[in-house]
Amino acid sequence: ISSQGGNITLDGRAGTAVGANPTQEGVIIKGNITTIGNGEISISGTGGQGAEGNFGIEAFDNALISTENGFLYMGGVSGPGDSVGLRLGNFGGGPAVVTSIAGTIFLLGDGSAGTLTGIETFGAGVMIGGPSTTGAINLVADRISLGSNVRSSGELSVTVLDETSSIGLGDGNGTFHLSNTEIAYLQDGFSSITLGNLPNFGTGLVEIGAITLLDQTMIQGGSLLVGGINAVGNTIRNLTTSSTSAT
Repeated sequence: ISSQGGNITLDGRAGTAVGANPTQEGVIIKGNITTIGNGEISISGTGGQGAEGNFGIEAFDNALISTENGFLYMGGVSGPGDSVGLRLGNFGGGPAVVTSIAGTIFLLGDGSAGTLTGIETFGAGVMIGGPSTTGAINLVADRISLGSNVRSSGELSVTVLDETSSIGLGDGNGTFHLSNTEIAYLQDGFSSITLGNLPNFGTGLVEIGAITLLDQTMIQGGSLLVGGINAVGNTIRNLTTSSTSAT
């Protein structure tokens, strides 16, 4: 699917049959969805009610979703069982890439109905953004599993969908958790990074273990439990909470 500057909108909703039926996915992407100029892309997917595999959106096999200057949105909601809201992967047939040059990339994954996660990335070559990306990247999920690079020279925010959820960074504990391995996939070069809650800082506890932050970073939550932070080459901009409580 391609457009010479026009907008592209896709909305897929899986069936409602329940029980041990086959996989029910809202949107499966295996090819290119691209637009140029100021054209925007909006893809929404809602998984079904099967026993498992009820992915909201799944992209693989050299899937490319890209804009030049336009807004790029992908929002997936999973069904029950072993399911993911939004999954970008490489099963061996080529990586999924979601990119824009100057447009904002906004990815939302709600896996709260399932047992896995909201946003998942994995596999060689899978990328959100890229070396030429200058726009903001926003990742919003109830839970997250990063196994591939996220890259831009613009702003990055990685935030929890439910503002009451606990957040764990590094070896800190939390329902929404970014391990040190996952944080390493946030490539150096962002103008700033925001981790935790947006826009009202939320009420959940943020537990910060020993982590390395390569870019100017704000960590936001209802309260902070700070173990250790190693800022390499930059200073930490802020540790901000809605309750102004930090330990």
